Amino acid sequence: MKKKKGFTLTELIIVLAIIAILSAIIFPSWSYAMNRARTKSQNNNSKVLFNAAQTAAIKLNFQERKVEDDADKFMGSGDFLFYWDGTAYAAKSSDPADLAASTEADAFANQINNIFSGGDETVYKVYISNYVVQAVVSGRNDNDRCIGSYPTSTLNMDSDQRETISENGVRNVTMGQFLLTPVAPPAEDEEGT
Repeated sequence: MKKKKGFTLTELIIVLAIIAILSAIIFPSWSYAMNRARTKSQNNNSKVLFNAAQTAAIKLNFQERKVEDDADKFMGSGDFLFYWDGTAYAAKSSDPADLAASTEADAFANQINNIFSGGDETVYKVYISNYVVQAVVSGRNDNDRCIGSYPTSTLNMDSDQRETISENGVRNVTMGQFLLTPVAPPAEDEEGT
């Protein structure tokens, strides 16, 4: 009588347990590596956007030199926000609530997107002061968990800061934390610490 060859139930259970243990070790590391790679990619996109927005801002500065009144200028003379999500929005302030669509914002977006080829796949926000780009934040969509920025990289921030940025989304994120000289966080209550 011949013996049947094959695996026993115990051997199969042991192999499945080993595979489960290995996958429990590998998948979190793989997920972390993928998120880090996506964030690096968005940081690179932000750097390209930073340079493209600076080029567009310089062109706009030359056009607006002829305009006397700051109120008539598209960018004004103070803080300026620009946001792109397939539609261009701009504000003559640093408050995201002031963002509004306009033909001037569309023209500004076209100048940036002519240089940056990923405009169709990227949502970004640019902060400009006195025709000088101060900071750029970008993601694949407004609620992307892997947001990139320039000149301050999101990879240099601690996990709590990155989590806050991801929760706010690109449109509502505060731009001060991305500047080279960041805005100081609000003072905490002495009694609560």
